[in-house]
Amino acid sequence: MVDKLEIGNYLVTPLRLPAELSTWQAALGHLAQAGRAVTVGDPPAVFGYCRAAIDALPGAKTEIFAAMPDGKKRDAINELTKQLGIYLHSGRHVVPNSHGEQGGEFPVSQQDAVFVYNMTKLLLSQIYSLLYG
Repeated sequence: MVDKLEIGNYLVTPLRLPAELSTWQAALGHLAQAGRAVTVGDPPAVFGYCRAAIDALPGAKTEIFAAMPDGKKRDAINELTKQLGIYLHSGRHVVPNSHGEQGGEFPVSQQDAVFVYNMTKLLLSQIYSLLYG
């Protein structure tokens, strides 16, 4: 069935991003900027906007999951969020006035940018679902 639909190489999943919640507007705005950066081919900007989206979530970085019950699931999603943030931070810098020379810990490609954009979008959707049902 997947072959007939030609979706074997695509990820098909519902996303729940709360456009109606004022507390999520900054995060979703950064995510939208990341999407625009993907389309114009600016990988370091994608990394920066995705990192900004996570940083802008309600809970000021350290309390994002405060509404979840304590436990392994909360610990795991919190750790995943931290690790994605570290990865994003490490690849987001560009040396000013250098025509795109990378100043981060590793160079980032357009493929990297698409990966982190999709990861961030999936993560934000999962966070919303876990916190708001």
